[in-house]
Amino acid sequence: MHRILATLAAIRALLFSAGSTWAGFYNGVAADQCEDFATALREWRLLAEQGHALAQHNLGFMYENGCGVGKNRGIMEGGMSDVNLAQAQKLAGEWKPK
Repeated sequence: MHRILATLAAIRALLFSAGSTWAGFYNGVAADQCEDFATALREWRLLAEQGHALAQHNLGFMYENGCGVGKNRGIMEGGMSDVNLAQAQKLAGEWKPK
């Protein structure tokens, strides 16, 4: 009987944690849609550190686009050769939004 209760408690804990994980993810989505980037960043960063793939993706998007955080351009530039960097800067200067 003790084993059954322990197993049920473990299952309940797993189900609760999975539900709260998705709740945190959707809290981040709602905050992002309201342009409350600080809340979205907080929710997604916590989940991303726990291995949540969609939160990692959304967090990366925030960094890429500078939504509530600084853009990550310096890190990208650090891994490029001088020739590639010059070419990227030239292309960036030629780019125009549609």
